[in-house]
Amino acid sequence: MNEDGTAGGITAGGVVSEGAFLIPQTVFVGDEGRLVVPYLENAPLGTNTHVVVTSGLPFNDDIIVKRVEIDVASRQLLIDFAAFRPGVVAIPPIPAAGLPPLTVSIASILERDGYSTTLSPPEKPLAAPGTFALIIGGTAALIALAALVGLSVSYGPRHFQRLFEKMRLRFLRYKAKRAIFAAENALASGRVGTKEGAAAVSEAFRWFLGAIYRKDYASYSAEDFLADGMFSDGAVYHIFADCDRLKFSPARIGQEAVNAVAGETLSYIERVVYERVVKGSVDESPVAGSAKGFAA
Repeated sequence: MNEDGTAGGITAGGVVSEGAFLIPQTVFVGDEGRLVVPYLENAPLGTNTHVVVTSGLPFNDDIIVKRVEIDVASRQLLIDFAAFRPGVVAIPPIPAAGLPPLTVSIASILERDGYSTTLSPPEKPLAAPGTFALIIGGTAALIALAALVGLSVSYGPRHFQRLFEKMRLRFLRYKAKRAIFAAENALASGRVGTKEGAAAVSEAFRWFLGAIYRKDYASYSAEDFLADGMFSDGAVYHIFADCDRLKFSPARIGQEAVNAVAGETLSYIERVVYERVVKGSVDESPVAGSAKGFAA
């Protein structure tokens, strides 16, 4: 395309004039454009009537001719086209017009409105990666810390000590009951015998007492618990004595016997936690009460 808007590079062997031009003045890739080619005054038009051709027109990978019109009155050739690449594109010969190939200049879409064909470098991030998560996490931590400080000022360290102790007791109760229930289920399914079931109940109860009173009772026998001043009421003694009789009895022991001592054990665990959590008696002494012994 020349500076004055005329189509550059048009060569027609003296048939057309130099005044050819494009409509619009700048045609971009993919847009439809019209090339207006004036004939020379004495050049033959090849027809005496107005001619419009819309089918059978030439095309290639670079351009497609959609419509050709020969305006006899104005002695102009009108070529409607769409080009698919930028730069100088040749229009293939049009038999109806009797002209050799013409060329037009097609602009790239990247040149529209002054856009550069060179990609700009990536913008620097506003903040380092992970900054947002760090801000959110830090804010949450500060809020939690402020809440803890406020609670500690309002209730004091004694309140938090009791709160954490209650949470610990509930967790110990959950683990001990889960172990005893597992022993009962294994006994009911036949995976273990009555002696193994009684041993599992005894072991779970021994673990619970050691965890709740923070003392090692691994070597304690039933008599040792009775002699210990903390369990002088005899409740713990009867549970361990029943378990020992079930484990070492030469007689055949039924499943219901193990279930009975397991029930006594669960009842004692519930009473311990109730006294220390619900009633708030968080001390180092066991609960009052007794558990009946089981006679094998």
